[in-house]
Amino acid sequence: IAAADADYAYEIAQADAAHISGERAANVAAWSSLSTDLGTPYAQFKLDEAQAQADTWDAISAQYIAQYNPAGTENFATANLTASSSRDQA
Repeated sequence: IAAADADYAYEIAQADAAHISGERAANVAAWSSLSTDLGTPYAQFKLDEAQAQADTWDAISAQYIAQYNPAGTENFATANLTASSSRDQA
């Protein structure tokens, strides 16, 4: 059961990461369009902000997913599997 839970958490992390990436890309696209249409400093600021958020997420999304990888070491998945097997032996 613990292995199935770890696999499920890993799949959820991958789906979450894809969802967040999609939201960030949509935000950049929206502000890019508004910045072009409006040409205001505020719209450009919001575009820069959205792009920075997208870049930051792109830089850390692999680490976010990796912490749930049941094949990894020293992450949430392996810690949960270890705790579960310890409980099962008790």
